[in-house]
Amino acid sequence: MRMNDAFSGLHPAVSFCFFAAVITLTMLYMHPVLLTVSFIASASYVCVLKGARRFLKTLLYLIPFALLMSLINALFNHAGVTPLFFLSNGNAITKEALTFGFFASLMFCAVILWFDCFNVIMTSDKLLLLFGRLSPSVSLLISMSLRFVPKLGRKIRSIDDARTQIGRGSSQGGFIRRVKNSMSVLSITLTWALESSVTASNSMKSRGYGTKRRTAFSIYKSRCSITYPAKSKCVVKNSSGTTIASNTNTGSSTKTWTATVNAKGTYTVTATATDGSGKTKSTTVSITAEGQVATVTLTYELVLFNNGVVSGYAWDSSNFGSSYGDAKVSNGLIY
Repeated sequence: MRMNDAFSGLHPAVSFCFFAAVITLTMLYMHPVLLTVSFIASASYVCVLKGARRFLKTLLYLIPFALLMSLINALFNHAGVTPLFFLSNGNAITKEALTFGFFASLMFCAVILWFDCFNVIMTSDKLLLLFGRLSPSVSLLISMSLRFVPKLGRKIRSIDDARTQIGRGSSQGGFIRRVKNSMSVLSITLTWALESSVTASNSMKSRGYGTKRRTAFSIYKSRCSITYPAKSKCVVKNSSGTTIASNTNTGSSTKTWTATVNAKGTYTVTATATDGSGKTKSTTVSITAEGQVATVTLTYELVLFNNGVVSGYAWDSSNFGSSYGDAKVSNGLIY
């Protein structure tokens, strides 16, 4: 499965809100245009994540499901004003009932495809990030369950492939033999699943799970994208004054640097000139959520007063025109 699309790299909260919104809207609204757009979008994204071949395999059971649901709705729902034909008991099969059944089945197909995308994008670590602090036990149960289903499928295929090498695969022999071979594969898999659960329980117990307040795991770090002047050093400090990160710009133009911070809080970002001019600029930034990216731009400020002195600089009005953009400093004079 390909996870290199732009949407997969977004923060899990963004992905979760998107899937919650699109699935809810698909289920609540039966407008044909909305359902068609939702189905096409979900089908396209499945193709992006899993490939067109996997999507075609999914269609092999979605198409019969849609046709069967349309037919069942027409057989039991006779509302409509356009009868197509009549059954032997006198009930009419109407165009409206068939149309409603078709779009109802299209809604179910779209929801199934969106959940298929959800299972690929929202991995167990993302769910732990979102709900780990809110409800650690429930989030752990959900993440382990979502991880267990594909793992169980891979184990079944692995066992069946191994048994196929000795002539006992689930697709070998007559009908009775295939049933017996499939039951043996299922029995072996269930035994492995029970043993795996006991192993996982012992591992969690040996690591002290449940003895203290549980911490939350996160692979998403908060970052500060900092743009600061040339020939300067930039330092990021936390609220206690400890330096978290630093970077030096030795070039002749501004530089954009990304600093990683590991926790929520308020950080002070300071840029100091390295050319001996004593120029400095600082600001504070607040990190309120994991995975947040804050943007900071630092520029030095120079305030000039006519016939006055500021920070050792004197105003030489004889060499100044109406434009100040090309001003230079030399020997204590601005000219």
